[in-house]
Amino acid sequence: IGLETSDPSDPVSLVSQLELRDVRQYQVKNEKLGQLIVIEGKVKNNFPTPRELIRLEAELYDSEGHMLISQQQLAGNSMSSFQLELLDKEELDKALNNKLDVVESNTNVLPGNEVPFTVVFVDPPAGASDYKVRIAEAAMPKGPGNLTE
Repeated sequence: IGLETSDPSDPVSLVSQLELRDVRQYQVKNEKLGQLIVIEGKVKNNFPTPRELIRLEAELYDSEGHMLISQQQLAGNSMSSFQLELLDKEELDKALNNKLDVVESNTNVLPGNEVPFTVVFVDPPAGASDYKVRIAEAAMPKGPGNLTE
């Protein structure tokens, strides 16, 4: 029938078929904030039912594999190089957490669809040389076709 009975109390079952795609990390020189580390990519929904409110966790590591910093970010936003180079901290946070963009692209993500994400580390720790990204959580939309109501 195509109904899914994922256990909403088990966060792993809600993200197990979400796939990170086209992930890349790069640095940007921001006029007001100095060096930024940016990690961006897409999350693809490989579940047979929709997902929403997909949240990622990005971590920066030093050359010896020690985690230096971790940051979570809702998927749904992407930023232009112009924004990354010119916006101050408050404007960056506002753009990354724009509720309209999140609602538009990170709710009711249909099977096979992708959601963009951008994580920005302002004032990254010295010695950061590697990164990891994982999907921290996601939810199933309430409504017809989902047995979680």
